[in-house]
Amino acid sequence: MVSQVRDWMTHTPVTVREDGAALEALDAMVEQGIRHLPVVDDGNHVIGVLTIDDLRAAFPFDVSWKRRIDPVDREAVQDLRVSDAMTWAPHTAHPETTLEHAVRRLAENRIGCLPVVDARHQLVGILTETDALRALDAILSSGGKPATRHGEEADSVVDELWAERGRLVEQIAKWKATERALLDELREPGDTADRATDERAVAAIEPLSARAERRLRAIDLALERAQHGRLGICERCQGRIPRTRLRAIPEATLCMRCALTAAGGARA
Repeated sequence: MVSQVRDWMTHTPVTVREDGAALEALDAMVEQGIRHLPVVDDGNHVIGVLTIDDLRAAFPFDVSWKRRIDPVDREAVQDLRVSDAMTWAPHTAHPETTLEHAVRRLAENRIGCLPVVDARHQLVGILTETDALRALDAILSSGGKPATRHGEEADSVVDELWAERGRLVEQIAKWKATERALLDELREPGDTADRATDERAVAAIEPLSARAERRLRAIDLALERAQHGRLGICERCQGRIPRTRLRAIPEATLCMRCALTAAGGARA
């Protein structure tokens, strides 16, 4: 059986808009542990790709998808848009493209991902280097069958969530320590310019901490569901919640189809 891109791609990937803030795109990469973001228009058509390497080239400081940048550096690039850094008109693939052909395109063009588009040229997934390596590992070890048992996939998500939780706890502690130190400095008499800088730094840290704590609460809810064997199971249809949705929304209790149905009913 010939493997196709749809067998190995990441479904419903995280996306950004060209007019979005480059900093927010980096935040999304850090939060999700990813290095590639398809850039889509209002019709969900792919117009570009933003990668961690694009941001490294655009930002005047060291960038890593494993950590956030400090408040002072954030302020220096707060006006930078996704369109200022992204790669326009990227190579794409179709779900029915053979895996062999897609991997060859990745290698020949020296790129790290292929946004996957359907017949209407709308984004349906993304095939990354990591996906390709996962496919190679499965092909070598089990004959290339793409599917895994739900329990194995849920265990993998749980491991990732525990790892992310540890990083978040550590990062939140660092931000709070920095914030306390800055607030202590503000209580002391000092230069007006220094005080203004400290105030801006505190203002930048607060929303970061708030977002991180929201993510931490979401992860804790997901881990609680995992303890009861319910992580990744839709509460409405009892179907499977895709791994990509769980990584983006760990506390999700509905699959995408049921979530859309529920949203439609709420609007009605």
